[in-house]
Amino acid sequence: MTLTELVDSLVCSYSQEEVMLKHVEYGPDLPVFKKAPKYLFRGERDFYPETLSSKDRLVSLTTEQMVEFLDCASTFVAKLAIDVIRPLPQIGSPDRKSMLNEVHSWVQHYGVPVMSVDLTADLHVAAFFASSENTSGRGRIGIVETRELIDGHQLLQMDRGFCPRARNQRGYALRMWDEQPDLKDTTVYPVKWYEFEMRPSDHVFAERADLMAPTDDWLLDHVLVHLRRIRATDRGVQELFDSIRLKLKDPVVFSGSEQTLKRP
Repeated sequence: MTLTELVDSLVCSYSQEEVMLKHVEYGPDLPVFKKAPKYLFRGERDFYPETLSSKDRLVSLTTEQMVEFLDCASTFVAKLAIDVIRPLPQIGSPDRKSMLNEVHSWVQHYGVPVMSVDLTADLHVAAFFASSENTSGRGRIGIVETRELIDGHQLLQMDRGFCPRARNQRGYALRMWDEQPDLKDTTVYPVKWYEFEMRPSDHVFAERADLMAPTDDWLLDHVLVHLRRIRATDRGVQELFDSIRLKLKDPVVFSGSEQTLKRP
């Protein structure tokens, strides 16, 4: 089945609608009922045996490097939260835990590895990620009922309007814990996976530049500012953060074999 055929079939089988679901908010830890999409989707550009968080995919780092990476990433998230979220009048005066959870979910959209797996409420967004830069010629679409993830898991809605990339992607972040790291573990996560084969016509789903680089992405400048301030002592860890900046097309360029930062 091609990706186009699969999407057409899933649209008929999984009619998206809003339902009232019980949420546990990060701040007061009180259950509230809010509208949520009935289904969440995930697109993958190959038949991956596991679906891990981007942090858990950092297999090239040693134990010592992972410790420093997590320390640098935690500081980066904390400073970005203070810089970006606290001044926003829409949020008011959120507590520290709420701010860190909010920014933690955002930064993965800019290539920073975190302990979350991205999902979307839009099937066509999932098809975008399954087809964009797909070199395997195949892939999967995962589907799960939102209520199955709200019960017993930490699921954060990200399309509230503050992060342009998350908003455009109708994003949700599922926090992955060390003891339950794999979204393909059906004993923990009841996700149904559907396979497809890519055809040239399927690349039409990848023609969504607004999902990765929206024109109103005011948050990108803040992310780059704080990425530039990271100074890891381990060269491999520093190179990891520098590679994120390169993918984000940081206007602060690199020069020389040592990739020394050159300020404009």
